[in-house]
Amino acid sequence: MNVPKGSIYGFVGKNGAGKTTLIRLLCGLQMPTDGDFELYGVKNTDKKISESRSRIGAIVESPSLFPEMTAEENLKYQYRLLGIPDYKGIPELLELVGLADTGKKKAGNFSLGMRQRLGIAIALCGNQDLLILDEPINGLDPQGIIEIRELILKLNHDRNNEQLDELHNERLQYHHGNIELKNAITNISHDIRTPLTAIYGYLDMLQKTDNPEKQQHYISVMKERTELMKQLTEELFRYSAIISDESDMDKEDVFVNQVLAESVSSFYPALSEKRIEPNILITEKRIVKNINRAALTRVFSNLLSNAVKYSDGDLEIKLDDSGEITFSNTAGGLSAVDTEQLFDRFYTFESAHNSTGLGLSIARTLTERMGGTIEAEYRDNRLIIKIKLV
Repeated sequence: MNVPKGSIYGFVGKNGAGKTTLIRLLCGLQMPTDGDFELYGVKNTDKKISESRSRIGAIVESPSLFPEMTAEENLKYQYRLLGIPDYKGIPELLELVGLADTGKKKAGNFSLGMRQRLGIAIALCGNQDLLILDEPINGLDPQGIIEIRELILKLNHDRNNEQLDELHNERLQYHHGNIELKNAITNISHDIRTPLTAIYGYLDMLQKTDNPEKQQHYISVMKERTELMKQLTEELFRYSAIISDESDMDKEDVFVNQVLAESVSSFYPALSEKRIEPNILITEKRIVKNINRAALTRVFSNLLSNAVKYSDGDLEIKLDDSGEITFSNTAGGLSAVDTEQLFDRFYTFESAHNSTGLGLSIARTLTERMGGTIEAEYRDNRLIIKIKLV
């Protein structure tokens, strides 16, 4: 079987024939037990198959959308997931699928046909080269079937028009973010799966023993692993809330000296447990900035948490007369390359530290939203992070 470029190719078969299974194989949602296939000349066994899959947009079984969001909000969310830097392609997508006039109407109030069209728009984010639709007219009334058929023909006809050519150029801008997201999903899945597997194992042992001491031990371990999963999922939720919030921050005059001292004080138990004795150098000059106090506290907290995880036993925190804040600690296992990636989403220096790698990315996002800058450098085996607030 061969699907040439520019074609509309349909699967016909009874229930259970394998239509959806084949789609899942192409999208990487299921592994084949036999046979092989190629996407853009890359075999499914080749490590580069993920790059070919990044050119696919798909609706498998049913459209994935948020019913409480508008059509535009759903597309914005998908853009953020893909790492596309701006939303300039969204109006064209909405126009393309005939949803430009839906305004503030929630997707949950859309007709089935409108939901299918929104699903197609979501699949097209980034102007994918291959669009895979699993039973796109299933459950639609005759008018809805006509609309979807006409839309598919229109998409196929317009692949070479100027509008989609402009959208195609966005691939160069978000490709790195797309690969980053896929790697993130793999890392996060591993981080959550590890404690989950342990919980399942200890639960199985708990059911097989009547020994009270062993039962208490197994329950204690499961509680510990559950708390770890809670921390990981909460970190993901916080990051999602921060990047989704496009409103302006509330600002006030904040006494930076006090906020920094309070933040360090709150981390003394964690630092002491790791036998880290911080060297605190806070200027006596009163440093006041018109910023968001809660955001600044979160930035300090994330930097201190990072030091607890990665420091080799020391930590220096400095606030000088100019208002520049510096966190530095020995990090012998780090490198200049690692340092350049520290603020990337989901980057973790060592997966064994049980972190999604979002802490420093959150710190950067909040610092920049306050109008400041944050940067890191690696010098003489020391990690140095500097913050400048306006």
